[in-house]
Amino acid sequence: MRHDDPLLSRGNIFRACVYAVVFLVLLEISISVSFLKQGTYRLLKSYEFLKKWDISRFTLILESRNECDWMVNATIKNLQRILDSKCQPVRVCSISPPDLVGQLETYKSAPPYKEMIKLYPLVKPGGRYTPYECISRESVAIIIPFRDREEHLRILLHNLHPILQRQQLDYGIYVIEQTNGTQFNRAMLMNIGYAESIKLYNYTCFIFHDVDLIPENDRIMYDCIGSPRHLSCAVDKFKYRLPYVTLFGGVTAIKREHFEKVNGHSNKFFGWGGEDDDMFRRLVHHGFNISRYPMAMSRYKMIKHRKNAGNRANKKRHNLVSTGKRRYKYDGINKLLYSRLAIEFRQLHTRIIVSINETQVMRIHEKSN
Repeated sequence: MRHDDPLLSRGNIFRACVYAVVFLVLLEISISVSFLKQGTYRLLKSYEFLKKWDISRFTLILESRNECDWMVNATIKNLQRILDSKCQPVRVCSISPPDLVGQLETYKSAPPYKEMIKLYPLVKPGGRYTPYECISRESVAIIIPFRDREEHLRILLHNLHPILQRQQLDYGIYVIEQTNGTQFNRAMLMNIGYAESIKLYNYTCFIFHDVDLIPENDRIMYDCIGSPRHLSCAVDKFKYRLPYVTLFGGVTAIKREHFEKVNGHSNKFFGWGGEDDDMFRRLVHHGFNISRYPMAMSRYKMIKHRKNAGNRANKKRHNLVSTGKRRYKYDGINKLLYSRLAIEFRQLHTRIIVSINETQVMRIHEKSN
């Protein structure tokens, strides 16, 4: 004779699990979303609602609020996937995400930030996103050196967020803005982006990304492999050809331990040019091979813009590159001198505003030498 305990039946366990998950999700929504009104808040928290809950009922509740319309689809999709998982352990994300489409029609413009926020409701403040259907293989910081390119930044964010989400990445986007008054130092801003981002999250992979380059294919994976990888090797400005084999700029990917091993980028390149070649030599000097996707895949569009008169060519760049080897040990992330003026956790990115004193930076390096 069987003595099955109805309280321990598989169906009851599954329902209890569903109730618990739904309760936590709805509780988080009800507390964190400021525009849910008090009556709806009480409804979402009530036990009777959870007891009778289903997708269609929750859809009606959300759709009854005009101000919630933009998040209906994303919320329903999230909750439905939770139910479909039947409370099984979450799997590790695939190295070949299922929703990739390949070649893309890139966005050449972008709506205002208020509208973009509605387009990407799953992005958390600071430009953070974590896939809910699987465990990401690694955490990725997208570092964007920046000054006076607000329109380009909006276009880049409009293109990047959907790609990174389809790639099932645990990522954050960091815009490192240098104030006016000193020549632009792209390499040092990337070093600062590394230093500031690891204070906020344990990133294992870094993508250093120029603000004016837009990927044309979502199979260009924004993750890190066993060696540093040059992603933007085929840019439309250069007729989709690699200008020279020692180029390591535009968009690059490197593991945290590899970046730390080479001491990051040089801090001495004020003005335009030279820092990419110096980084290539650093990597080769430390025994790394540079990998690239096939040229037919690794295609980027460059947003057209006028050259900034304040960002002059670095006349010393050739000498700095040729003498760089003797500075690798002290010229990098272990000798960063800057002032962080502000950090802003905006909805689609984290903006870190910094001030760099060129004279002080160069003086410190001279003493170290």
